[in-house]
Order: sequence, then C-alpha cells, then structure tokens
Amino acid sequence: MVRPYKLHDSLRENEDGFEIMSFTEGPFTGVPFRINSIGLTDDGRLEYDYNLYIASQPNFDKEGFDEEVGQFLLELITDSIQNEIAMVDQETIKHLDEMWPDDNVNIVEEDE
Repeated sequence: MVRPYKLHDSLRENEDGFEIMSFTEGPFTGVPFRINSIGLTDDGRLEYDYNLYIASQPNFDKEGFDEEVGQFLLELITDSIQNEIAMVDQETIKHLDEMWPDDNVNIVEEDE
C-alpha cells in the first residue's frame, strides 16, 4: 500500500513535470518535495532525484527523509505494477471468455 500523500496544485511548477507533494502521515508530514527524476541503475537499483522545499533547518533528518522518499517511490512502482498485472489478467480473462464462451456448459461429475 502506498503511504498517503497529497499534491500541492497551488505550488505546481509546470504542466509537464512532477508535482510538488508532501506526505500526510509519518515523521515527515507536510514537508513539500518534488521528484525530478526516477530511474534504475545498471545494477538494478532505484535512482531518484528530488527538490526539498523547506527553509534551512539545522536538525532536519535529510537521510531519513531520503529513505522515506525512496520507500515511497518503491511503493508507487510496486502498486503500479500490481495494477498493470490485474488489468492484464482481466483482459486475458475477457479474451478467453470471448474465444471459448461457457454459456450453457454443465459440468457433470460421475460417481465411480
């Protein structure tokens, strides 16, 4: 499950890129950030870049926040893949039903 977040439409920078968002739960609730890029390295590791929109705070846990963003992105990717698989499964079932309709099919079990 993807952790709850909200998009800040009023802070939108452009129509083409990612929107500014913040988490609505957890230790970094309300901290605005914007994902700049997401990718995979050659060795299959998640690579991402983001802008953090906070005033200089000397005690801000940048490493913890970075970990939260990474986990959030993994959750989004996993959720997206699961949704795609579910859609493909539904399409496959639909096509199979069209190819071999089971209308008026009666399965009869025989006693031995």
